Amino acid sequence: MPVGPPCVSALESNGTKFFSPLPNEQKQLDDGDDPYAARHGETRLFTAYRQRMGTDEAKAMYRRRAAAAEFPNANCRNHGLQQFRVRGRLKAKAQSLWHAIAYNFRRFCNLKVANSEQTMMDVLLMSEPIHSMT
Repeated sequence: MPVGPPCVSALESNGTKFFSPLPNEQKQLDDGDDPYAARHGETRLFTAYRQRMGTDEAKAMYRRRAAAAEFPNANCRNHGLQQFRVRGRLKAKAQSLWHAIAYNFRRFCNLKVANSEQTMMDVLLMSEPIHSMT
């Protein structure tokens, strides 16, 4: 779904703070227009988003996205999620979720090994005793 008033308004109305460059932001800046000013006919939620994206804090938040989202996306592509091997939205969603679970599990194992004396095989076999909470 393209970024635009209906998409942003739907997300914002559900309590999600949306961070994305404004549509045609650079072109408007080059033309001398203020891309962060309210436009006639926009919803108040889209206007709030537009004004928020004009702040330095919002731009910094959007820049942090690269570290959080782009590496997992590239990792999934490198592990075969370039094209779905199934048909239908539900099956494609299931395939995406399996890739996300596999990525999270690999990341968990790597972090656990990096922070301990264990090997990857120890982590996978759970050779460390599980302590109950008392």
